[in-house]
Amino acid sequence: MDKEIVALAFESDARGVLVPILRDFIRNLRRVRPCTLELTHTIQLPALAYEINDELPTGWLRDCLQRLPSLQSLVVNAVRVFDYGSIKAIQSSQTHTRQHYALRLLDASACVNAIPTALMEAIWALPNLVYLGLSETRGAKDHRVLAQLKTLQNLRILKLARLHLQDAEIEIIAASIGHRVQSLDVRDNDLTDVSARVLTGKCFGDMPEIAEQGRDGGHNAFFEIDDLEGHVRRKLTRSMVGTLSVEDRAGEGLTHLYMARNRLTINGVAALLGKGRLHLLDVGEMPFYSSPDSYGRPDGDEARFLWALGRATVLRYLRITQDVLAGNLGSARGSSQLNPLTDVGPTNPERTTTVNTKSSKAVEATRPCSHSPEKHAKSHLHPLLLPKLRTLVLTDIPSHTTNPRVAQHLAEFIKTGCEQSAHAAQQAEKSYALPPGHSRAAAEREHTLTLFPLETINLEIKQIPVASGSTAMSRNQKPSPSWWEHPTLSTTNDRDSDAFWEAARNDFSFFEDDRDADGGRDEQSDSYRSRGIDTRQPVVDVVSEIARSVAGTARSQHLDICYIAK
Repeated sequence: MDKEIVALAFESDARGVLVPILRDFIRNLRRVRPCTLELTHTIQLPALAYEINDELPTGWLRDCLQRLPSLQSLVVNAVRVFDYGSIKAIQSSQTHTRQHYALRLLDASACVNAIPTALMEAIWALPNLVYLGLSETRGAKDHRVLAQLKTLQNLRILKLARLHLQDAEIEIIAASIGHRVQSLDVRDNDLTDVSARVLTGKCFGDMPEIAEQGRDGGHNAFFEIDDLEGHVRRKLTRSMVGTLSVEDRAGEGLTHLYMARNRLTINGVAALLGKGRLHLLDVGEMPFYSSPDSYGRPDGDEARFLWALGRATVLRYLRITQDVLAGNLGSARGSSQLNPLTDVGPTNPERTTTVNTKSSKAVEATRPCSHSPEKHAKSHLHPLLLPKLRTLVLTDIPSHTTNPRVAQHLAEFIKTGCEQSAHAAQQAEKSYALPPGHSRAAAEREHTLTLFPLETINLEIKQIPVASGSTAMSRNQKPSPSWWEHPTLSTTNDRDSDAFWEAARNDFSFFEDDRDADGGRDEQSDSYRSRGIDTRQPVVDVVSEIARSVAGTARSQHLDICYIAK
């Protein structure tokens, strides 16, 4: 009867053990005492292959729903027997009446046999769903299924990723969910700025008064949850629970939105942020960074984005492309994304505002005026423009590039963030009055976060292959991050190897001299670009360059820098 036993048996023998256990489990439901049946709250089935479909009875889903009164979670990811037959059988064939069940979480992602008619029947029979996952389930794209979502009055978490949804489907989804859903996952679809405007117009509720309070205002712990979807899933699958806090917040609209790998532009992101309602926004990589209606004025797009970011007073988590640091606004970034080692050209020095962060005095001088978006509207993003942000994830960072400005903008942003965090910690240590009966370390940390809330910067590094003929690893020839652990330059910790390394570091005499006509150079460079390298310029190791630039910066224990290999 324990789902953990089923999972353990499946890991040891999928074909010979799992199906008999499932069959016996369903058959014995009729013989078990009711008090025992009430102990089961979650069923999680692994993916089953085509050839074992016939070995499970068609009424397995009906028996589970009818005979397990406390069942609140059903996870059937990629389970092929979650099909029209099993869903149709949940309605009683003896009484000819349609029944409702108390299931609160249904994760039916990648269920290829769940046709639209079956999904409509399942949604009608499960009106108490709080969490619904239909990602990669092709039948969920049907307009009838999307319209049926309006019957789920308690729905708070909705996952519709990788369905090739377009703006027309978002119109139906927005009309169906209204202000009820708080976490929406529509990653890996074909959505544009039109979808962003539809969501802001129909799915964003009014700003709740409690959300406008700062950390000192003692607002509800609900607003401290970044991963709302994971939080609700853990609550419903680990134990039997009553009413969740997310269920009590009906009518507040979207607070967590995942729209990565769509066709959004910076204007669409600005529209989402400008409402000031989101606690989490994931837009990830943006192949079309600037909108077609910019009329050749990308600085207007950036100013609009920075203005909207300043209005995001409750935003705690942001995942976005690293191009926002440099203001790399082009009508289409497809070429630069496919070839990150191609120089994108110099930025206009007249439009650049330099932030001096070399000393604590400079930090103090910049803090009061850095809150003004106008000062940085024509420059790269500044950490102080993020009012309540706790976690910033920068995506699409190449591991190697021929454009040194990529590493420079990242290093400058990180260095500024470290100095601002250190300054906030010093200010909290000197000026904060310790409440009676509280830990000084905890109180100072809490006060530090009120001054500078940014806690984590995650850098998602995209590995770029570097040909053996590249002229340099980084601007100052620093070793790669994997070698930082060793006291010497070689992985063997051997002095002779170090000597050979130093001698051969800048020796590329064994390469053929390609200083011929321009046409030949271009043809050869094109062949290298196809492998991810441009031999005409030195290759910058982005991670090494960032580490070198930030090495002498004052660090704070309240700000973590993480490198994530993608």
